[in-house]
Amino acid sequence: MNRDAELVAALRKQLEDSVICQFNAGRCNYDPDTKLVHSKPTRGKITIKKNLRDPSLFEFEWSERNSTAVQFNRSIIPQLASWKKTDDCKDGRVYTLKISGGTPCFFWMQEVKLEKDEEIMEKLKDIFKGDDSNSGSPANMDNNEGMQAFMNLFGSTGGNTGGNTGSSGSQMNAAQQIFQNQVNQMQQQMESDPDLQDVFPSDRIADLTEIICMEEENLEALVQHLPEDLRSREDLNEHLQSAEFRSACSRLNQVFRSTESGPLYGELGLEQSGIGVARFLEALNERFGPAEDDEEMGEN
Repeated sequence: MNRDAELVAALRKQLEDSVICQFNAGRCNYDPDTKLVHSKPTRGKITIKKNLRDPSLFEFEWSERNSTAVQFNRSIIPQLASWKKTDDCKDGRVYTLKISGGTPCFFWMQEVKLEKDEEIMEKLKDIFKGDDSNSGSPANMDNNEGMQAFMNLFGSTGGNTGGNTGSSGSQMNAAQQIFQNQVNQMQQQMESDPDLQDVFPSDRIADLTEIICMEEENLEALVQHLPEDLRSREDLNEHLQSAEFRSACSRLNQVFRSTESGPLYGELGLEQSGIGVARFLEALNERFGPAEDDEEMGEN
């Protein structure tokens, strides 16, 4: 692996380690007059990550699952925030984010498994009280091993601005600035990356299987790769909507967004050109999508 690739890998690892928790949830509107909470139908996700500039802080982010930008962000100081279930809501799974001195924010859970709500709540309790034992590696810009590895790599490439010997402080500042710029760019890429669940949205499963089964040859090609208990339209519908399938998609999302996806690409006969679900879908289309000649014939 050349040094440029090692630098990218070090940056990627640092960014991946900053993400502590991620789950699906939507936002709610709160009416202070009626004291009623109304859920918004938009599918969204919440990401909790370490603040790379200040490792003592956490970032609480919400975005639409297909959005290119974070639409709600709060910096969290441990012990000054909480995540609790709203017991007054009887017709939904609503949770409240309370930050000391701020207005409560309401979210409704969109995870398929109900029992995962409790797991997420316990995870956030640990995070918000400053317990890092279950929170992954803190993204410390000064003494984190990942950052030190990056600095060593950066120094070995002659990465100071003048190319000559200079003060270690100037080199460190220049390296940190380059690192931060790369982190910001990679964060934007990851925030805009779709989830596999979005490729198979629960409310469109019947439409998708209808399209697949419309052409007999397409169905025959598909069932060759499926177990016998998934070869009917009904069984396929049920499986694609199951909690097990959604959970498997969540695990694959993490694999495709990590440096560990290489073997999977190899098994599928795909060429890996980057990280993320979007890159995986592009690789699938390049390998198995219609040829340009076929598209042109379809247009004619």
